[in-house]
Amino acid sequence: MNDLRNGLMPAEKRLVSWSCCFASMSLMGVASAWLLAELTPSPLVNSLLVAARNIPAFLPLKRHIKGFPLMFSAVLMLELVGVALSWQWLNPPLLIGITLTGVFVLSIGITIALPPLVQRVLEGTNLRKEQLQYGQDLGGLSGTILAGLFYPAFIQFPPALLLILPVIPLSRSIPHKTAETDISQTQPTMSAPPLKPWSVLHGFLNGALFALLPLWALTIDQNNFVDYSMIMGAFMIGRLLRGLLPWLSGAMLYGLCGLILLSAFVLNTPLWLDVLLFIPLGGLFVSIDLALIEHLKGQGDLSRCMDIHHRSDKVASVAGGLVMGASAQIFGLITAMPVLVVLFLLAAAITWRWRPPSGLQT
Repeated sequence: MNDLRNGLMPAEKRLVSWSCCFASMSLMGVASAWLLAELTPSPLVNSLLVAARNIPAFLPLKRHIKGFPLMFSAVLMLELVGVALSWQWLNPPLLIGITLTGVFVLSIGITIALPPLVQRVLEGTNLRKEQLQYGQDLGGLSGTILAGLFYPAFIQFPPALLLILPVIPLSRSIPHKTAETDISQTQPTMSAPPLKPWSVLHGFLNGALFALLPLWALTIDQNNFVDYSMIMGAFMIGRLLRGLLPWLSGAMLYGLCGLILLSAFVLNTPLWLDVLLFIPLGGLFVSIDLALIEHLKGQGDLSRCMDIHHRSDKVASVAGGLVMGASAQIFGLITAMPVLVVLFLLAAAITWRWRPPSGLQT
């Protein structure tokens, strides 16, 4: 009711717009990963997708709600690649370049627009980070399911474009100004937040995992795209069910991630068991994310803490993706997978020995 009196979109509608935005980003993320995996089996080239997604985090970009037009442009570029691949119009190296460029432009748009969007969603409400995370994960799951339903790639991007549309009214709304309104809510700001070591550690592992995951999924059942969608869907379901997990220390969170990946990647488990294993893995990942954001609560408001964590995560993801991509390129995918397991177990040991002052916990 207060939202209506203040001329603001109701909190529930803002959360729906927020979820739609992440459904679109999830759909585009899965579609672009599959697109690149179809264009080339090279682990190193596929790891460049992680770099293209995260390099904008290195740049001192102005955060502004007007970043959404860049996202529209990126979707059109990726749609061109999908059509060209299906009809074999252009040679693969050119399509690879356009794909990576499209993902890079998309990531710039997200980096610019997301922090102000968080402020628009939170303004005048009592929404908590857990609610935002739930809306984000629900959108991510929806996008992953849509990616499995729509195939080939060129019919995946139009739904992604439509899912951005509910964000437009929110992006065009004028922030409610008060004496306490921070100028960053109404004007572009040079906001390249500092890097935080625990978020950097998590980002490195994040990039390492998702650089190899699409190629690993393709090895399960002779290039079946549905396998990757099922695994990502299970991961997103796990993120939504995070509340069912008991309290776990940071070392236990990373240790369990390592054991799950050991079972999935090294022990040759069947597809149905891999899918089941990725459900708790998603819950463990989001537990780490929320704990790290909570650890940053002294750095500013929620949108600022999320921006700091996500930038640190993205910067380190580039390094993690390139390291694992190069390892898989040199030594082979089968050899690189156990290395990834060792990295997660090493992170558990590091977190146990040098945990944050407040304790990395959920």
